[in-house]
Amino acid sequence: LVLAKKLNTLEAGYARQREHNSQLLYRVLSLQGNIQVCCRIRPITAAELKKKNRKGKFLRPAVAQQSETEVICYSSKAKHSGYLKTFNFDKAWGPNEQQEQVFQDIEPLAASVVEGFNTCILAYGQSGSGKTFTMEGSPEGKQQGITPRMIKKIFQLIALKKQKLNLEAEESKEESKGEESSESQTFDSTIQVGILEIYNEQLRDLLNPRDLGKDADSASGKTRLNICRNEAGNITVQNLSRRTIHCPEEMLNLLEQAKEQRSKATT
Repeated sequence: LVLAKKLNTLEAGYARQREHNSQLLYRVLSLQGNIQVCCRIRPITAAELKKKNRKGKFLRPAVAQQSETEVICYSSKAKHSGYLKTFNFDKAWGPNEQQEQVFQDIEPLAASVVEGFNTCILAYGQSGSGKTFTMEGSPEGKQQGITPRMIKKIFQLIALKKQKLNLEAEESKEESKGEESSESQTFDSTIQVGILEIYNEQLRDLLNPRDLGKDADSASGKTRLNICRNEAGNITVQNLSRRTIHCPEEMLNLLEQAKEQRSKATT
């Protein structure tokens, strides 16, 4: 019994520390601003190293990391040979930085989600620039991308918050024994997932393969999707399929199913 109480005390202390850390992260995000723009430079491939330009010279990298927030671009035009231009970002990752390092810099967003803030991570870049690798990576191991890491982190934070609040409710219940009013509130959560694709200005519900999206014919039984604001004033997608999930594995399985339904075209 004594050991169990000590364990509960340690767990409570750990949960409080995690909550304190989360609050510090919120403050950092507030100082940085609600919208942050980052840049990741991918390594040069072996095939690219063998390529030559019209003059027979080997190609060289067009960009390089100058600092944690600066990127240098080299001009490829002959009249501007050697010309450098610097661009500033909220964060810049060089070609040698690993997936884990990238995730560590955006990990605070998971805490924002758990606290009820709307959060978005948008990967933008030309074909072959490394968007899919950065976001998805490999299914397991050190090469996991942002998406699977963020999903697991969110579930972990939800579990810690539930443990903390339920423990506080139990303590409050113990302290209020014998009193007329001894109501205590516990924490519970429900996670629902919807996956939407916008392709050629059409909306497609990737969890409902038969749905052709916004321009679907209602007479054919297809559901019409519509982006609008709900009663609370938040942007939502009407008639988008949503699935309730209980663990990271279920979420990752849904993502795999949705990937099979994505529009595929040569780029």
